[in-house]
Amino acid sequence: MSILFYVIKVMVLMLEILLQLLPQQGGKPMMED
Repeated sequence: MSILFYVIKVMVLMLEILLQLLPQQGGKPMMED
């Protein structure tokens, strides 16, 4: 497994957590599961 692949996975995971923590403000609606 390459390091770049691992870094990208971590960044995506952090982004998902940040989007959940940030308050929902006017803008593009996020896709909800």
